Amino acid sequence: MFFSKPGTYPPCRMFSFTHIAVLIFCIICIAFFAYKTRNIGSKKLNNITKIIAISLVVLESCKIILSFVNGQTNPDSYVPLYFCSIFIYATILAGFAKGKLKKLGEAFIGSGGIIAGGVFLISPSTSIETYPMFHFLSCYSMLYHSLMVYLGIGYLLNGVVVLNKITFIRYIIYCLFFSIIAIVANNIYNTNFMFLREPYNIPLAFLTPLSTDFPVLYTLFILISCIGVTYMLIDFIVRGIKFLTKKESVKYGKDNFD
Repeated sequence: MFFSKPGTYPPCRMFSFTHIAVLIFCIICIAFFAYKTRNIGSKKLNNITKIIAISLVVLESCKIILSFVNGQTNPDSYVPLYFCSIFIYATILAGFAKGKLKKLGEAFIGSGGIIAGGVFLISPSTSIETYPMFHFLSCYSMLYHSLMVYLGIGYLLNGVVVLNKITFIRYIIYCLFFSIIAIVANNIYNTNFMFLREPYNIPLAFLTPLSTDFPVLYTLFILISCIGVTYMLIDFIVRGIKFLTKKESVKYGKDNFD
């Protein structure tokens, strides 16, 4: 089962009991490790980033090999050029590069990448809709996106990334770079990188007719959603947490004073 071909076993399906159980386990692990590394500092967190980068390169290579073994030779099946896939390149840049390139990788990890990873954990449309949960690709997908959320939270907690205009600009530049490559490749090879041609298994019914009738509008919608909405969501969440914690500290301070 762990390395079976598509269709050999029934897929897990989103929001099944197994998916929900694994999702809860992933959330607990993310919370535990984020708490443990909340104050470890940028240097140690950079070492963790390097370990994650190397691990993901190895696991992604295994995924590519498995795709060829199973006869899935279409570039869509094995080329890591999707929105969440660029987390791999971000960890490499953040862990091993310096200067502006390092900052670009960090900006993706510590901002919209958190939302992208979280959304996939809740709605893993490209793995468990095709394979059982205890298949290599399903397990890898859940681990991969859990690491996205964990590392991003770690960057925020340790001050590696601060959400501001500069971070947003870096995030846009990083995402647009890969999006442009995806758009060019999609038009040349008729692929669907970054889901910029069609929605595949994204559970939003209006996207399929939009991609068919208004392909340019669909592409713009996906770009804005992936780049703009993901960043705004994490920025909103962080601002909300800061507001609430500040409010609590003021309340407790007043109580102690009285």
